[in-house]
Amino acid sequence: MQRNTQQPEVLFRLDVSLTVEPESVGSLFVLGGVSPLGGKSSSPERRHIIINMPKHEFAVAMTCEGCSGAVSRILSRLEDVKFEIDLPKQLVWIESDKDADVLLETLKKCGKEVTYNGTK
Repeated sequence: MQRNTQQPEVLFRLDVSLTVEPESVGSLFVLGGVSPLGGKSSSPERRHIIINMPKHEFAVAMTCEGCSGAVSRILSRLEDVKFEIDLPKQLVWIESDKDADVLLETLKKCGKEVTYNGTK
């Protein structure tokens, strides 16, 4: 049996660029075009893709700005996480696709009592 050692013929090239806009957390814009090989890309299409990440709420026993700063420093180390801290209400909201248990264990590293309240 003979093997076909020829490379397949490439007819098209796909050009894609991704842009994440800071004011649109949870949104992703995809800009792409298809062109014949060796030719110029056709006019690009713009597609808006919504990525829904759950928003988790945690009660954290924060009593001062030092406490909220510790929470902020710990959460800043995580990738793909957006968070808000409400010091007077002692609440932290985290938008992430990470498991709630992972976020809970991460928050506990600040040395404060932490309770998971669920998603909002």
